[in-house]
Amino acid sequence: MKTEHHPECGTLTEAYARQGATVRNPRRTWSMVTDDGKAVVVTLWTDRFLDVEQTHYSTFGLSGQGWIDRPENRRRIEHLQQAMSNRGGLFRSIIVTPSDAMHSSIVARKVGPEMRVTKIDEATGRFEAERA
Repeated sequence: MKTEHHPECGTLTEAYARQGATVRNPRRTWSMVTDDGKAVVVTLWTDRFLDVEQTHYSTFGLSGQGWIDRPENRRRIEHLQQAMSNRGGLFRSIIVTPSDAMHSSIVARKVGPEMRVTKIDEATGRFEAERA
């Protein structure tokens, strides 16, 4: 994984490209498999981290209203399952900062650390991860 001194990215497309994945529709991309097929990349929201150091992440406790049934969530479940099956749960991350609690827009995006899935509810897509 490429780690750069300036991980801030101007767009999600740029952030995914730095992680090795070509994005065609950034608004519909919550996760991807890298172009070489060897790694999974997942977008994580800063307000879903459980600590300031951004080492523990969780979407448990969220209502799921408005996102559980979306195709993007189904794809993310598949990608997280793939990471668990093929890479011991490891995935590359992109960390985005929302403009508000509704996540109506993104104000910052950066290449994040490698993370590991520690728990997943395959029916809803809620998951937990920790820094690898």
